[in-house]
Amino acid sequence: MMEKIQNKKGFTLVEVLVALSVITLGGLSVFAFLNQTLRSAKLSEDAIIVSNLAREGIELVRSMRDSGNVNFDGLSVGNWIIDSNDNYSISVPADSADVTNCSNCRLYLNSQLYTHTPGGVTTKYKRMITLSDPTPDHVICKGGSDCERVVTVRVARDGSSAVYTLVTYLTDWR
Repeated sequence: MMEKIQNKKGFTLVEVLVALSVITLGGLSVFAFLNQTLRSAKLSEDAIIVSNLAREGIELVRSMRDSGNVNFDGLSVGNWIIDSNDNYSISVPADSADVTNCSNCRLYLNSQLYTHTPGGVTTKYKRMITLSDPTPDHVICKGGSDCERVVTVRVARDGSSAVYTLVTYLTDWR
């Protein structure tokens, strides 16, 4: 007499391989999503740093105007390297009119401050501050172009062809 073979329940090799494939694809998609999220976060961080460096450049020139250490005429027209270590002075000209080619525009991270003074950590950022006279149709003060300066701050990041530019008009309000 033949005995009936009982049907044992279990997974076959094919079922296990299909399940592992599905789990692997799901895991890879999660890792790809996380990688893209981290990349986007880094780009956002760079954009915030670049915009803050540009705003800081304008504030440095504004504080020079307000400090009394530099009279308004001392805000000389040209391309300049200015940072918080300069004690409200404009003395170092940029060695190029293009911030991406400017060798002395490099910023360094010293004691959590971005400066042009070598030392500390070399960053991937460059900043140039350009002071110019306004065009005749943009003069907004009664004294003509002598009582106004256009402040243009350009910040570049290594590895990017984009240059972040921020412009403001400063008047001799004294």
